[in-house]
Amino acid sequence: MSEERNIYRSKIFQSDRPPRPIPEGQIQINLCLFRQSRVWHDDLANFTHDRHSLVRRRADWITPEFLTGRDMRWILFAGGVPLEEQPPILEKIIQFAQVAVPELPIFVVIVHTRVCSLGSVDYQDIIDLVAREPINVNVRASPTPITPTAHAPTVSVLGTYMSLLTIPTSRSSIEGLKKVRFDTLEEDVIRETPTCAICIKDFVECVDELITSLPCAHHYHVDCIVQWLKRDHTCPLCRYQMPPASMDWDGDGDAVEPSNP
Repeated sequence: MSEERNIYRSKIFQSDRPPRPIPEGQIQINLCLFRQSRVWHDDLANFTHDRHSLVRRRADWITPEFLTGRDMRWILFAGGVPLEEQPPILEKIIQFAQVAVPELPIFVVIVHTRVCSLGSVDYQDIIDLVAREPINVNVRASPTPITPTAHAPTVSVLGTYMSLLTIPTSRSSIEGLKKVRFDTLEEDVIRETPTCAICIKDFVECVDELITSLPCAHHYHVDCIVQWLKRDHTCPLCRYQMPPASMDWDGDGDAVEPSNP
């Protein structure tokens, strides 16, 4: 079997149904992730596929400040969207929320299409074809109602959704990260990794924030990656595995390693 490629597309709209009451000053975001697989051979017009399946569904009440903050990325991640696929989706959500009707919930439909070419069809042609297609899925495929989870900008969604799903990085590995300034990086490093994939900010825009790299050579802001590694021992981009910590926790929800007797 040829190697698969993954395509993430999104559609955002508001429901025309009367919603349950939304707390004043908040926005209701309903996230629906669908998945489908397609296989091509030697003709771009012909392919086999399975039906779209709803694989994840969640609802959240958030403030406008939360929407543009770092924790919104954890909601998307918990909803099944990889970090590297989030920037265009997040930008579309922010732009839509600015003109949305406050009393109506916002639906964010994300379609994850796994494509595979077993013949001569070029992957770029496949990607271009899928990207042009309209998204037509049934967002009410699951009739079970979901009670929205309320979030505030001061609440760590990372702690809520990641601590029970992942293994944190060892404290010694986190403390051993080498911290540097942006202006000390070599030009080829800057060209290859110009942006922190966690906060979506270009390093050149925040030169006073320290930067570090994991052994896989992916660079992040120190504060961003430390927060991530306290919950997960893999690189957000390539899943390189850092040394894991034990599953002991302190009062703040951070991983702690057992002390020597």
